[in-house]
Amino acid sequence: MTALHLGCSSLRNKECSVAIVEGANVLLMPEVTVAFSAMGVLSPDGFSCPFDASANGYVRSEGFGAILLKPLSDAIRDRDHVYSVIRGSAISDNGFSQSITMPSSGEQEKLMRTTYARFGVPLSSVMYVEAHGTSTPVGDPAEAEAIGKTFGRRPASPLKIGSAKSNFGHMECAAGMVGVIKTALMLDRRALCPSVNYTKPSPKADFDELGISVQTEVETFPDNKKVTLGVNSFGFGGALAHVIMEDNSAKKSVRQSYNKRGWQFGPSDQEGDFIILPLSGKSPDALRDLSAKWLTYKDEKDAINVSSWVATRRNHYQNRLAVVTNSGAKTREGLQGYVNKMAADDVITGTAQSSRPKVCFVFPGQGQQWDDMGRKLYQMEPVFMDTVDTCDRIFARVSGWSLLQKTGLFTSSDGTAELTLDDMIVSQPAILFTQLGL
Repeated sequence: MTALHLGCSSLRNKECSVAIVEGANVLLMPEVTVAFSAMGVLSPDGFSCPFDASANGYVRSEGFGAILLKPLSDAIRDRDHVYSVIRGSAISDNGFSQSITMPSSGEQEKLMRTTYARFGVPLSSVMYVEAHGTSTPVGDPAEAEAIGKTFGRRPASPLKIGSAKSNFGHMECAAGMVGVIKTALMLDRRALCPSVNYTKPSPKADFDELGISVQTEVETFPDNKKVTLGVNSFGFGGALAHVIMEDNSAKKSVRQSYNKRGWQFGPSDQEGDFIILPLSGKSPDALRDLSAKWLTYKDEKDAINVSSWVATRRNHYQNRLAVVTNSGAKTREGLQGYVNKMAADDVITGTAQSSRPKVCFVFPGQGQQWDDMGRKLYQMEPVFMDTVDTCDRIFARVSGWSLLQKTGLFTSSDGTAELTLDDMIVSQPAILFTQLGL
C-alpha cells in the first residue's frame, strides 16, 4: 500500500505517466512460521475468521498481485477498462505501543479522518471499508473501534466492513494489494462480496455501539449513485495506510457511448453495429478448434469490447481468421462454415508473413467517393471524428468555407446540402478527410 500511495503521488506530480504497483509473498523459510507460532499470532486451527468471536490468529498465505495506475483522463483517452478510481491515499505509522504486535486504534482513526479531510471526501459517503482484518483477537477489535469511531452509523443502518483475509488468508506484504484488487473488482461489478467464516461479532468490540457490521452476503450497489469505498492495510512493524476508492462514473468507454446498437456474443439474435472478430492459431487445426469453441461462447459484455480485447490483448499467431459480423447468430453462422470447411463471404482467412509487413496508405484521387461515406465512422469513432473535424478547420482556414457545413458530409443526410460529392471541389477533400481519419 505504501508503493500504491507513492505511485499515485508520482502520477499527480507528473513524475511518470503510468505506474505499475505490485505485491508478492512467498513462504520459503519455515523458521519464520515457527517464530510467529511461538509468538501466538498464528491460528492453531488454520481458519481465518476476521472480526468473528472465534478469531484466534491469522493464517499465512502466498500470493501475488499487480495493478496499473494511470490518470483517469489518460485511461479514458486510451479506452482502457477502468476498474475503479483512486480518489486519495495516505500513509502513517502506529507510533509508540507496548509491543510490535500491539496496534494503536487511535492512530488508525487519525489516519482515516486525515485522509478523507485532505481529499475532501465526506465520511458519510463511504458505503464500505475493506479492513485489514487479520483474524487476531487483539488486532480486529482495535481496527473495528477505529473504523466505528471514524465512520460509524446508526445501528439500523451500519457501515459495512469485510476482509479478504477470510477468503485468502494473510498474504503479509502482499495483503494490501489483495484488498485493493478486491475493492476494485467490487466497484467494477457494482456489488459488495461477503466475508466468510463469520458467525457472530467479536465480544471485544461493541459492533452495534460502533455502528458497523460485517458484510455477510452479496449486495448490489444502488443504480445511478456514486459509490465510495475505503481500504485499510497495516504493516507488522507499525506502518498504516488507507486508500479511498470510487466507482468510475464514466463507466462506459468512449467507444460504448457511441455504440447505440450494441449486441452480445451468445444465443441472442439481436443485431447491432458491425465488428471484426480476429482469431488465430499456431496451426490450421488449432485455429479450427478455437473457432469451434467460439461457437458456444456467451458473454454479457458488449461484443465491440470483447472484439477489441481479442484484437489488442491476445497473441496473434500465423494462421488467422476474421469474421465480419453484427450479431451472435451471424458470428455462429460464419464460424460454423469455417469449422465445416465451407466458404463464407463474411469470413476471411489467411497466413501471416513471418516478417512484419510495412503498411502503405494510398490516397485515391477521385471516383472512389459515395453517399454516406464515413458517416457511421464519424458517429461511432471519436478518433475518426476528431481527425475529420481537425481537417475541416484547417480546410476552412485555407478555403474560407467549411466542407462539413456546406455538404453535410459525415454529419447529416437530409438532402439540404449546398454542395454534393459530385462536385470535384467536394469529392477530393472529402476523400482526403476520410483517408486521414482511417
